[in-house]
Amino acid sequence: MFTWGVWDIFNEASRKQLNPIAMKNLGIVALVILLSASFTSCEKIKGIFDVDVETTLSGDLDIDIPESASKSTGYYEFESSAVIDPTDNPDVADNADKIKKIAADGIIATVTYVSLGGQSTDDLVLFKGTAFSIENGSTKVEWTLSSDWPIQKGTELLLEDGNGIYDKVSDIMTTMEPFEVKCKGAASLKGIFITIEIDINTTVTGNPL
Repeated sequence: MFTWGVWDIFNEASRKQLNPIAMKNLGIVALVILLSASFTSCEKIKGIFDVDVETTLSGDLDIDIPESASKSTGYYEFESSAVIDPTDNPDVADNADKIKKIAADGIIATVTYVSLGGQSTDDLVLFKGTAFSIENGSTKVEWTLSSDWPIQKGTELLLEDGNGIYDKVSDIMTTMEPFEVKCKGAASLKGIFITIEIDINTTVTGNPL
């Protein structure tokens, strides 16, 4: 339909007997229009074959505060980090050369292990101000606890989207390069060992063409 419109231009130009230079310029314009339409159509057709796969990228943060910790009573600082490599996930590794984007849909911190050395879980919290972050060499996003987080096995914390945070995480993952998840803050007890799993729920978009 679009091609017929271009030929109509030529027919009209011929009928009006435009000079050779004008005809040449008209031919160049028509060629550009045809090529542009062709490339746009190809991209739209190619996009039809996009495939979305939901998967999760995960990393474990181990928080170890030994009994020998000599900070102020009831306030024990810690720092933990883990590396997540997107290509360790089989959904990503098997289709790495076809992936267009890895989008973050939700990020959850889950307490999967707690060792208290006989102390009560009722007394264990991560204090307000403790921060979780995701970063690579050039980009960093961070969430800071606005209140104390009671720690028991199975408790979850949603690291929410806001101000484009998930978009930045998506950009980090889409590079397909390893990146770090971190937690830095303070806990109410010493002589403890905690594991917090960071799960990044994602949609991986690929195209087989």
